[in-house]
Amino acid sequence: MNKTLTKDEILKLKAAFLYVLNKNKEKGVDMFHVFKIMYFAEREHLSRYGRKSIRDTFYALPNGPVPGALYDIIKFKQHKLDTGFGFDETAYKTVLNAFDVKNNSYNIFPLEKFDEGELSQSDMHCLDNSYNKYINIRQRTLSDISHDSAWQKAMERKGKDKRMSSEDIALAGEANQATIEQIRMKNPAVYAR
Repeated sequence: MNKTLTKDEILKLKAAFLYVLNKNKEKGVDMFHVFKIMYFAEREHLSRYGRKSIRDTFYALPNGPVPGALYDIIKFKQHKLDTGFGFDETAYKTVLNAFDVKNNSYNIFPLEKFDEGELSQSDMHCLDNSYNKYINIRQRTLSDISHDSAWQKAMERKGKDKRMSSEDIALAGEANQATIEQIRMKNPAVYAR
């Protein structure tokens, strides 16, 4: 589903993932809620600060956005490789060893604490906001909420490429025009026409 992330991007993704999991380490956090919490944290971060927090690419799937590399990692760990997407186990071994999926369920448990050096105050603030707001919302409702304009735009795209752009995610989070311009300046090749 996703291109191979750099080592730094993997460490950042791992830290954000573990940050969410460690909030409920006894009971675990189900995969669905992890994905949505991370998506809404990313949306808030992009719309407020004009930069990515979670270094994964989000994809629009029928039940809402998912972080592509993390989705592949969890599916690999569950031994459910019927997704049809590529996955490089060696590149993500540090993440694979950081969590457990008990009894082949959808609840995920941390095996490590998150690396505080990988997350900024703004990263943690947005993850906290998202966790507190969405952790107790039922899956069907949360799926509906996540079907925002960024998700809709990606789902309407022809073909299999359902990547959600940072600009679209920020717009869904009601980013102002100055923030959108900041995002465009960070990735000018995408917007060159």
